[in-house]
Amino acid sequence: MRTVVPAIVCSTLAVSLAAGEPPRLTRAVVSPAPWGAQSGGLVACGVTLDARGAVGSVDLVQDVAPYGGRLRDDILSSWRFEPGREDGRPVGTQVLVLAFFRPPTLAIQTPASQLYKATRAPERLPWPTDVTAPPYPSNATGSATVVIEVDISDQGQVASARVLAAGSAFDAAAVYTIKAWTFRPAVRANRPVASRAFVVFSFVGTTP
Repeated sequence: MRTVVPAIVCSTLAVSLAAGEPPRLTRAVVSPAPWGAQSGGLVACGVTLDARGAVGSVDLVQDVAPYGGRLRDDILSSWRFEPGREDGRPVGTQVLVLAFFRPPTLAIQTPASQLYKATRAPERLPWPTDVTAPPYPSNATGSATVVIEVDISDQGQVASARVLAAGSAFDAAAVYTIKAWTFRPAVRANRPVASRAFVVFSFVGTTP
């Protein structure tokens, strides 16, 4: 069953806060990990929105099989946004969606070469520079998806993190993890600026 996450707080995605009012996410559907999948990793999509907030295109900035195509298809088919605004007028823009798919194991080994460190992302979007995997909570069972709105400072630090549709046993682990991440800040007019990012953490039930 796919997870439908309604946006119950303001959800803006990797858009300069100095650029006006960024887009709002109003609905997010995230497919579960494919049955039997044992791998995981970080997927990133650049999402182009028109002045109505409709998704025009989704480009995979970083793909990890078998997750990237599924996330792209979810965004294209079912994610809904309110448009960003400049000077009160709705405008088109591009936003970033990051998704960390956790493999179904208690302990995760960090690979010697991490893909996101070599990925070249558009400068107008922030990009992670130090990522840790979320721990599987000791008080949780089964699988879950946690969607977080993240405020990123112009220094690339996580200033705040808010869970959308809060209430699961996985929320605290997701927030704890994202607060430890650091980012290359978004750049606007050749200057680093504060921004927001939208991060999905997918937890899969652990195996013995």
